[in-house]
Amino acid sequence: MSSAPLLTRRDLLKTAALGAVALPALGSLALAADAKKKAAATPPAPQAEPLFKPSADGREHGLRLGITSYSTRTMTLEASIETVKVLRITNMALF
Repeated sequence: MSSAPLLTRRDLLKTAALGAVALPALGSLALAADAKKKAAATPPAPQAEPLFKPSADGREHGLRLGITSYSTRTMTLEASIETVKVLRITNMALF
């Protein structure tokens, strides 16, 4: 009595093709799981300190910064004051 082979050539090729397709996907899942574990294990990054630390007397690096209204002559007074606030300049000479 001859028995049929357990795995035919066609079945072997199908299994090999399925493995070739599935292995990269399984590798990606393993890498994603490792990255998730590492992200959960690491503490959050410390907050960066602001670059601008205002001083009480309006000085920056020892200098008192200011602007003249001539620099903003094409703007209205309100727009000039708002621009100076955005630039964090505390001294303005108005003419």
